[in-house]
Amino acid sequence: MKAELSLVLFYITVMLTSLPQAHTIRHLLENLEFKIVLESPDNDYRIEYFTTSLKDRVTRESKFTRTYHLIDQVRGGVTPEHWDTFDLEKQVDLVVNLLTHCDYRVVKVVNGWEASCPSCKKVMQGKTWQPFPKKCSVKRPRKCKMLIERSSIIETLFPAAAIEAIQVLGA
Repeated sequence: MKAELSLVLFYITVMLTSLPQAHTIRHLLENLEFKIVLESPDNDYRIEYFTTSLKDRVTRESKFTRTYHLIDQVRGGVTPEHWDTFDLEKQVDLVVNLLTHCDYRVVKVVNGWEASCPSCKKVMQGKTWQPFPKKCSVKRPRKCKMLIERSSIIETLFPAAAIEAIQVLGA
């Protein structure tokens, strides 16, 4: 009985992970450069998968970690890592099931940010895990150091066609 149950669970796992959608979701979730945002059909909940960067105190090298937040858009709460720490296999299954059975949708896939200085018009870009600039970083011909307003920073999005393809796979 126990062996049969293990075999059934194995086949279910193989079927779930062999779906083209599971492969696509896996690629998105394991890519450190992407921030993926899922939203519930009633817009009450949002799940954001993203990368954080911490510097090692000894080596001074950046360590990248994948994580997620569950955001309650009705009551205004944010729950970090609601379903335990980030585990790629569990999260792929969760996202595939949310898209397939709960009508969640991928709202956006962000691959960085862009900010422009209101004074010198310099455009600064960064990865999703890099902090936004507080001041302009232009040094030539003269230092600008103009404050960058948070409202002038925009997210650079992954192409919409790719997101539409993911939605079709979830349908």
